[in-house]
Amino acid sequence: NRAYSAARAAGKKILLFDYTDFVDRTPKLPPHALFFRVSVYRHHATRQEIVMPYFVEDFGKVVRPHVSKPQKAVVGFCGLSRHKSQARTLKAYAKWGVFKLFLILRGDVLPGVHAPGILWRKRALQALRGSSAIETNIFERASYSLHRGSVSGDPEKIRADYRENMEASTLALSVRGDANASQRFYEALSCGRVPLFLDTDSVLPLEGIAPYEKCIIRVLHDDAAALPERAAEWHASHTATSFLEAGAAARQLFQDYLRLDRY
Repeated sequence: NRAYSAARAAGKKILLFDYTDFVDRTPKLPPHALFFRVSVYRHHATRQEIVMPYFVEDFGKVVRPHVSKPQKAVVGFCGLSRHKSQARTLKAYAKWGVFKLFLILRGDVLPGVHAPGILWRKRALQALRGSSAIETNIFERASYSLHRGSVSGDPEKIRADYRENMEASTLALSVRGDANASQRFYEALSCGRVPLFLDTDSVLPLEGIAPYEKCIIRVLHDDAAALPERAAEWHASHTATSFLEAGAAARQLFQDYLRLDRY
């Protein structure tokens, strides 16, 4: 490849970008390459891989900020979290079982985190619905695409439902999709909503630089059942003032570090 050769000859790094969801494929990189991608698994990440954010719509322009702290945490979710039929559900679990066995035989140290996002979402929503410590604002879909070739329904209505769900929630459940990352995570931050982030061995963009600890709730993958408890604890720990400050910090984090023109 001429680009690789030219970079090597000039003693320069070559920058590669992958905006796809294919997190389970292992790239073969030349030693002088840096590979920007939207997600990795921490236990597989190499020094050549750099996680970049999804570059999403700035919901801070269309979703109103909170003006008061509600009595309970309201955990919202709107998106793909169920299959269109029982047959598809069974097929998904069977396919995942085969892939998990392959990972175990290959010696993967954390095979479970590779489960498809829809299965993680099912697990998370089940935990949230079983708790009286929080309120839930859940809008499940069997499909979620705005591509004109695959969209099911009115695209404007689908997007409006999504925005309204975000606005009516204090915490935004953020669980991986096909990639080991969530676009909702960034959209939530953009409009001052704190992500309730289920960490499936993820790496966030600019970790160690961006002050995530101020405005996200990180719950490790093996503690998914504790999602409602962690949400309730976070809510109870904040005064009316600090609750609003956390939302403002989330918005500022997006503005300073994760927006396309800032990252």
